[in-house]
Amino acid sequence: MGLAHEGTSDPEGSPIEKQGELTSAQARREFKFVFDELDHAWLTHWLRSSPDRLETAFPARHVHNAYFDSADLFAYRENLSGASYRRKYRVRWYGNREPSSEAVLESKVKRARLGWKESCTLQLLEPFGACSWGEHKDSWLPQLKPWMRWELQYRQPVLLCGYRREYYATPCNRLRVTTDRHHYCFDQRFAIHPSWLTPIPVPSPLIVEVKVAAVDTWLAEDLLQRMPARLSRHSKYAVNLANSMVSLT
Repeated sequence: MGLAHEGTSDPEGSPIEKQGELTSAQARREFKFVFDELDHAWLTHWLRSSPDRLETAFPARHVHNAYFDSADLFAYRENLSGASYRRKYRVRWYGNREPSSEAVLESKVKRARLGWKESCTLQLLEPFGACSWGEHKDSWLPQLKPWMRWELQYRQPVLLCGYRREYYATPCNRLRVTTDRHHYCFDQRFAIHPSWLTPIPVPSPLIVEVKVAAVDTWLAEDLLQRMPARLSRHSKYAVNLANSMVSLT
């Protein structure tokens, strides 16, 4: 079933299993910066020329996410309010816009400055676009641990989003950087089946994320000080959903 736990309890009081306490080795820090997409060429050169000796860590690829939220958009509202403890759910896959046989359900948790993920590999119904969201959820729930099953069954598909990601890391792989561009988004709140018919006009910035284990935060200090942009709270889910709401008015 491929379940990988990196977190602990649920902030909304669901009847989940005890996952143990979060350890410093599991938690990580993420630092986000927003650039214009036209900055990609010089910023790539800047990263590669960094004293941190950043190198390509993985071939560039397209990342696709289906975001799920409650009917009242609880995760979205928590992001806007800056809640210190928040959680969002997404199903992620790579490569083609429509997934083939597998994807990963991720519960991404933020507690103050720390973050971590809990994930589970999902076997998908095929063809993905021909099955309803309800059929997909019904096939996923038996594959999940009870606490994650409880969480997902009360969440509905909200957005299909994607972008092209490039990966960089130091030789020790303890400091990692990703750059995301060529963003797309489709509203799923009123869709019975996964729908890529009507794209939402969304900004397409260049998002840079610096990622490091919490215990290794010191490794990122020099890069963060030299980064030619201000630190941002940018959330792809929140930004794209806000644009989706505007496009419907």
